[in-house]
Amino acid sequence: AILARQIINLYIEIQQNKAVSEFNIPSYLDYIKEELIYEKSEQYLIDKQFWNKLFSDLPEEACISYRKDSNCVKSRQIFKVPDRLRIITEEFCEKFQVTKFELILAIFYT
Repeated sequence: AILARQIINLYIEIQQNKAVSEFNIPSYLDYIKEELIYEKSEQYLIDKQFWNKLFSDLPEEACISYRKDSNCVKSRQIFKVPDRLRIITEEFCEKFQVTKFELILAIFYT
């Protein structure tokens, strides 16, 4: 959550054309402290109840396959990212040492 919060703040600064602030790599000990506080919170109980309810009735069969000849039903859409946006994204990720997944996750989090 700490790293995601920093990525989100950077994204917002860039979006608002503000000067980008320093990017501090958080300590894993800070992450553990934050998690321990969360686990004792009321929000944790609410979240736990939500996820337990959501996954209480799992489908009978799940299919994950990386083979082209699998019989998994494919219902995803593919969107092509313009080259300029791809290059900017790659440069951002390299500069701030984050993965594309972490960046996208941070964007969806805002």
